[in-house]
Amino acid sequence: MKIFLKFFFSVLILDFVIGLIVNLVYQATSNMNIILSFLNFMISVPLSFVSRDYPYYANGSTLFIIMLVLLNTFLQTAIIYFVWKLIIKSRR
Repeated sequence: MKIFLKFFFSVLILDFVIGLIVNLVYQATSNMNIILSFLNFMISVPLSFVSRDYPYYANGSTLFIIMLVLLNTFLQTAIIYFVWKLIIKSRR
């Protein structure tokens, strides 16, 4: 559980930083926009498996947006944790 929480907070911080960079550099060159749009898409992929209508940056109330961000972060962390567990088991 400790490692899951470490992964969770690491992913949460990384998502926040990428989201912040996307918003700050949105008006940059078109090449940068392509890269940032792809990163933004990749971050919201786990949540789009739940519903295609909900990227993690969807509009709505503050509570709803926080819930989507946390759900998306939880799904990303679960995938990372599962892969980490598989790697650890395969090394034994």
